[in-house]
Amino acid sequence: MHSVYLIFLPIFLSLLILLVSKKSFLSLLVGFLSACLIYSSFDLAKFVGIVLHSIRIIFYNDGLKFWNIAVLIFLPILATLSCLMEESGGVAAFSKWLKTKLKTKKQAEVLVVILGIVIYLDGYFSAIIVGSVGSSFSSSYKISKAKIAYYVDSTSAPICPMIPISSWGASILGILASLLASSTLIHASPSEIFISLIPYEFFTFVVLAMLFVVALGGLNIAKMNDIESKYELSKKDESESINKVHKLKNSGHISFIVGILLLIFVTLILVVIEGYHNSHSLNILKIIASSNLALDMVYGSLISLIIYFLLVRKDINVKSLAKLLKINYIFTFKTIIILLLAWSMINAILALGIDKEIITLLKTYHISSNFLPLVLFLIAMFLSFVSGTSWGTFYLLIPIAFVLGSAYGLHEVVVFVAAAITGSVFGDNCSLISDTTIISASASNCTLEAHYSSQIPYALVCGLIACLMWFIYGLSGSLGLAYLFLVLGLVVFYFFAKKRGARNKNKEVAKTLRAN
Repeated sequence: MHSVYLIFLPIFLSLLILLVSKKSFLSLLVGFLSACLIYSSFDLAKFVGIVLHSIRIIFYNDGLKFWNIAVLIFLPILATLSCLMEESGGVAAFSKWLKTKLKTKKQAEVLVVILGIVIYLDGYFSAIIVGSVGSSFSSSYKISKAKIAYYVDSTSAPICPMIPISSWGASILGILASLLASSTLIHASPSEIFISLIPYEFFTFVVLAMLFVVALGGLNIAKMNDIESKYELSKKDESESINKVHKLKNSGHISFIVGILLLIFVTLILVVIEGYHNSHSLNILKIIASSNLALDMVYGSLISLIIYFLLVRKDINVKSLAKLLKINYIFTFKTIIILLLAWSMINAILALGIDKEIITLLKTYHISSNFLPLVLFLIAMFLSFVSGTSWGTFYLLIPIAFVLGSAYGLHEVVVFVAAAITGSVFGDNCSLISDTTIISASASNCTLEAHYSSQIPYALVCGLIACLMWFIYGLSGSLGLAYLFLVLGLVVFYFFAKKRGARNKNKEVAKTLRAN
């Protein structure tokens, strides 16, 4: 059994190196190798074995891991589709068309937030689609790529557990169905409990409210304030090295929209066909649960790519497209390497037994049922942050929350499970090794370092407000009071951050003017 301090050492080492070096690759590599060293007790042969094992189970562990494989295939396909949209003139035309519809930067930011909420088939899918759309017109409105990545990441992971028609929703429904089948105390359907969870998923509501506060109020804090201030003052277009203006023939803003819609609807059609074939049911929840979203995502993107190429092939310059593909493939390859490192680090950290330490903590302390939701939320926050996986935290903590709640009744089951789910989302929203964090940065053409450092202050504030909401709910048992605090907390935070941001921005402007 490893020391508790050693178990958590790799993630702290990784974060420290990121803060010092600003290099995510080095940070993840050191975190992964240190976790493997600790697990092997510094035995070289065992070390090599755990390194290879951590990499192998990315792709295969009691069967192929279709999600991981699908994501690695999906990323280069989407990069190719993005290049076709750009080379055909669709991106430039879409950006130009949007200028006639969106008059201000504020309107453009709100559009990205709304798109992130509306496109909810899956966390990865949402991040990639919304990131591609947002980054296509961000430069026209002087919105930094880090800001787009923040909106993308905060509308992909947090919203998915609330939507039954998603891979996350299907997984949660599956866990609940299994628990209810073996329970003699709780009598309810999985879908009934799933719907009842939604009002108690405090962190998600705080994150969504914060997004509109940031977009409508122009609220930039900490690192985001520095990035946005510098970008607004810069004369260089952030995307000018890639984007080109074309003399459009048949292509226009419609060609860009067609590419996005193709990707969404072809994937949805495949999901429905496969889900119906496997379930023989017209129930949409059963259809989603019976489909293989991972494979449907890959086939959908490939079919969309072929159809889109046939539509715009006359507007494509082969040499120019080849240069664009080279740039995008290099960026995609770097993303894949970072993703593989993050997954490997997650496997090594979980092998050290972080989950067992969490269970031991729950068994050791006897806590009032009023404050158990807060404790479950805090544990889920911490575990998902250090492990980088909300799914792994779901599978660990939802059964524990269900069993704890069963001793009190159906209402407590709903509240306890909601606390575990919404706390798990926190890690996916801001952990350095979260795949959603990495993919959101990549889809938005933002570096992982810039995205992580600018997003985490917002996530921490949202996490703090959600903690206080759980505390107030534990004291009063009132949802109304909890949500009243959400409003008050955001209002106080807004005025405090706005005042501080204005002061920092004035300093940045003065510094830039002196430099010029």
